[in-house]
Amino acid sequence: MVDARSPERLQSITEKSLFLDNPAADVVKGDGISVAPGGRLPDFEVRVAPVADVNPFTGWQPVREMPLDEVTG
Repeated sequence: MVDARSPERLQSITEKSLFLDNPAADVVKGDGISVAPGGRLPDFEVRVAPVADVNPFTGWQPVREMPLDEVTG
């Protein structure tokens, strides 16, 4: 049984996605993303290395999705 006051019990993970319309944006795994402009601490962290899909026939690239995690507690 987990103690109600233990860090594991109070921790929560929120998952979101960030969509960028610039597939060449300089964002890598581990980057911090702040929600508020000028935020001092990052609210979210890029969870995986983002990859921009490319159509092999036309070279077109759609928006790029980056999974984010917010860990609190």
